[in-house]
Amino acid sequence: MATTTSAAAGQDAGEPTTLTVGGMTCQGCVRRVTDVISRGGADAVEVDLVRGEARFRASPALRADIRRALDADGWDVGA
Repeated sequence: MATTTSAAAGQDAGEPTTLTVGGMTCQGCVRRVTDVISRGGADAVEVDLVRGEARFRASPALRADIRRALDADGWDVGA
């Protein structure tokens, strides 16, 4: 199951990105990962518990910040 969020229409959302996110075990984890990514400024956030993936759109600078934020929050972030 995936959770999706989107920024306001007309914003430049950046490039599509997919990250593996280890350690998610429930929908609470999905909400938390979604929140971390959304607060980082990403658009079109989709977090898939079964696949262990987070997909979103963000600029290169934001992607680096989001990876650091996920790591700081305790998630095992891969490519």
